Amino acid sequence: MNNEENHIGAGGRMPACSVQYAEPREAIAPRRVLVALEDCWRVPPQHDVRGARDATNAYRTRSDYVIASRWTQQDVDGVEHTSTCGADQHTVGVVLKPTFARFRSGSLLFDGQLGPGSMHVTGPGESAEAVFRASCDVIHLFIPQSLVERHYEEAFGRPHAGELALGASQITRDTSLERLSRALADIQYADATFASLYVDSICIAIVARLLERHFARRALPVATRTTALPQWRLRRAFEFIDAHLADPVRLNDIAASVGLTRMHFAAQFRCSTGYTPHTYLLRRRVEHAQRLLQRSEKTLLDVALDCGFRSQAHFTTVFRRLVGDTPNRWRIKARLD
Repeated sequence: MNNEENHIGAGGRMPACSVQYAEPREAIAPRRVLVALEDCWRVPPQHDVRGARDATNAYRTRSDYVIASRWTQQDVDGVEHTSTCGADQHTVGVVLKPTFARFRSGSLLFDGQLGPGSMHVTGPGESAEAVFRASCDVIHLFIPQSLVERHYEEAFGRPHAGELALGASQITRDTSLERLSRALADIQYADATFASLYVDSICIAIVARLLERHFARRALPVATRTTALPQWRLRRAFEFIDAHLADPVRLNDIAASVGLTRMHFAAQFRCSTGYTPHTYLLRRRVEHAQRLLQRSEKTLLDVALDCGFRSQAHFTTVFRRLVGDTPNRWRIKARLD
């Protein structure tokens, strides 16, 4: 783990949310930053425990909860970011907005587009490197190994035999983890009285989901497992979809662009991304629509047609389902921000 001092608020960054606990005279309670912005990639912000000798010792004394932080980057600097996971923790990264990156962890090498919900779990002691070629927004979770083992024992009624490592050999996509991570990203809107409980509850749900994914996957017979698309095929599918957002796109068309049958492509695409091809296409169309709504003066109907929707009503329905607001209200809020 990078032990470089990392003062919250350096460079003008402020914590997204923090809670100051009451301090009874008989005991000094810790002050905990709930979800803070990272100054260094995958370096958890200091969780300041008063009386600890330094930030590193303060962090190490707290092994009973998940630390959540957020890495955002607006400018593309081409810098290679490196990090090594602590020997007693897992690091989980979940992408919140589309980006392009080169990512390496052990034998895994990914180079291409990362959609919302893309995730990777770095096991204890494993290193990771990344170069971002577009703006990005990522939630990082630092999960103590003792917490993973405790939740495993609660779930299965026995301690895990041997080392319990959830590290993944590939980048995958999980819509449940994406929704939970977005809830963490919105923590600044929560009532401060219950913010700590709110964050802990979400983090416990994330740990449970990671355990479920890990052990459910291992329990599948080899013959029933679907392999992921090779990176070059996945990248070609992404490029085909992005090039035809305004056109009618059929599953057969996308499958043919990567040289696979419709059935094989759909299963492997979902294994690679966590989405069906149709759902991913709709998400990309909505993301393109958001850019047009924010940067152009086009009418809602023109935006809808430019993004491949057959009508403004269809566009509004899909947009509200994926974004949580109507296109017109979203445009007004985005321009105010």
